Amino acid sequence: MPQNTKIKIQDLIVLGSGEKPPRFYEHPKHPAKTQVKRLIEAIGTLITFADDRHKKDNYDNGKLRENCSNNITRLATNEFFFYSQIPLTIQQFTEIQEATYRQAQTTPQNIYLVLGTFAIQVPKEGSRIPWLLNVLVHVECGSKPKFNFYIKNYPDFRDERYKNPNIFYYLAKKDFETTMTPFPKVKISFGGEDHDLSFNNVFICETLGGGKFFSCVDICRDHTARLARNNLAKTIQKLLTENEMIPTQLSHIVSAATLDSKQLNIMHASDRLFFRPVLATADNPASEGYLHEKHNLQLGFGDQNALVGEYPPQFCSELTSINWREDNLQCEIEYGLYEILPWDNYRVQIEEHNKTVAAERLKREVEGIKRTFLDRHNERLSRDRNAWCGLFSLFTKSHVRADKSLKDLVFHAQGKSQEGSGRRSQIIMKELNWLDDNGEIISEQLRRVIN
Repeated sequence: MPQNTKIKIQDLIVLGSGEKPPRFYEHPKHPAKTQVKRLIEAIGTLITFADDRHKKDNYDNGKLRENCSNNITRLATNEFFFYSQIPLTIQQFTEIQEATYRQAQTTPQNIYLVLGTFAIQVPKEGSRIPWLLNVLVHVECGSKPKFNFYIKNYPDFRDERYKNPNIFYYLAKKDFETTMTPFPKVKISFGGEDHDLSFNNVFICETLGGGKFFSCVDICRDHTARLARNNLAKTIQKLLTENEMIPTQLSHIVSAATLDSKQLNIMHASDRLFFRPVLATADNPASEGYLHEKHNLQLGFGDQNALVGEYPPQFCSELTSINWREDNLQCEIEYGLYEILPWDNYRVQIEEHNKTVAAERLKREVEGIKRTFLDRHNERLSRDRNAWCGLFSLFTKSHVRADKSLKDLVFHAQGKSQEGSGRRSQIIMKELNWLDDNGEIISEQLRRVIN
């Protein structure tokens, strides 16, 4: 089915330098007056770069190549990439996202952005000190861009800190899990919609070609806490109770400042890698997705450049299918090795669920087509009978019955049944553009549902 058509992702990893000082550095108190403008320009540069690369890989003379409607170009940045000299206010962050939205609107649908991360300050309320949010922005470009905002759940003592003690405290999910205090939703509005900043990091995405997949994004230590693993399991469990198809492909990306990376089919956006990542295995060669390139991008951070693809392989062409047992999406970071999700626990359930949903959808589709024909047939039969007078109307017969299958009704209209000529049925199906003058099926939908 189109939803689970094979999807390919071309990852562009941008590693920034310039605005963010080295680790453990305390930022100065004084604001940079131009930081919002420079961040907007930097994001604009990144979108343009991704746009150019996407069109180079998938377009000819401004037109999308055949069989490229499920090819994604995804640009990702490391954690703290967009940290500014002082944290952004909600209003400043909204202004940046509004500008990003406008540019994303004019960018092809299959371009994705994983913008990690921004520092956002939430004003104090009562006796509570201000919160500092470490936020990643996940964007699906296109005429109607889709934005998701994910707050880092598990801040680390080694994360970037600000010198001003009033903005020292990082918001963490455990603050609400331990106190049972409800999380006061942080909303921003742009593009004519309200958007929540949440702790969720698993999103369902859709390509131009209708393919769907899970996009799992961890920020550094959240990966250690198995956040994507747990949220993905919860999402799948919820979807198993609904009458919707479940994607059978996923992508997992980690945005971090420091990462000891290893194993297969996980993409790392990190500015300090302890070891070179290994994405290919004998069971799943991914070498064709490796592009060992280095690009310099001017990002509005003074004279500093960002590097794309400095640590190979920063580009990966394939998503991981959850049907592949060997691809349990493992990543060894400095906190140990674990699986993001034991797919075999869900593979059979998802396959059976999707079969049931597909069968129910097909049944409803067939019933709708059949009802359209029967309604039109009954109207015409009534007119034919009214055209005759008295007893002569009894000679107007029909072999069409509601208990017949759609396939049998089509065969009857084609004159292939043993009951009558099917002339009336053929006229109706021609009027509906289901059959041609020779009685052959010309409707792709009809051909699909009866085969």
